[in-house]
Amino acid sequence: MKPRASVLLIVLALCLSSACSKVTVNNEAADPTCGTPSLCTNGPEADTVNAPESDAELRADVTADVVEATLERYGWPDEFGGGQSTVIPNASVLAFKFSIANMGKLVKLGLISAAIGGDYKLAIYRDAGNTPGELVFSMSWRETVKRVGVNEIDVLEQLLVSGTYWLAIRAAPSVVVGYDDQHPVVALCSRNITISSLDASWPSTFGSATCSSVGAPNLYVVVSD
Repeated sequence: MKPRASVLLIVLALCLSSACSKVTVNNEAADPTCGTPSLCTNGPEADTVNAPESDAELRADVTADVVEATLERYGWPDEFGGGQSTVIPNASVLAFKFSIANMGKLVKLGLISAAIGGDYKLAIYRDAGNTPGELVFSMSWRETVKRVGVNEIDVLEQLLVSGTYWLAIRAAPSVVVGYDDQHPVVALCSRNITISSLDASWPSTFGSATCSSVGAPNLYVVVSD
């Protein structure tokens, strides 16, 4: 009787020569009467060796529906052509009114800058009768302006229902935000109580504010469906 390893090699060789896709090898000594691998099925236990599938079979086995999320930008995400820019007064808390048309998940916050450098923080407040009200989402960390033009920040997803909100900013005086001093005109509210440290937390409610109409800043939110 031949050793088990020799039998396995012989059976595999026969399998390869006959282009079979499955070989069953008896755990016990091979049946000497077995002439082809397809007949070697006797014995109390069996080990199954599967031949590799073809590329076509592998592709057929893999089915995936790839659905790309729809991203909507609300606020003022288009860089204004006039090349105008502004700075945020030191310790000021400014909020600009905007609306979200369709409910979705907040995934990014955006700022378009005219210069590199300077730290800033953004937050979203719910509208409370044409003034900022309750805090909905806030950046607890500083972000540095890394490039001239678009600066987008990934944030943890936060559900935003359709409606009116206020996008608030606090920034170092070195942050230069693009804006249009004429079109479109938007509502701006400046918090009456300033916050001296950029590391301080955002207030849970915006508080009393002085409001006016100004040119739109290049600030926006990105919402996924």
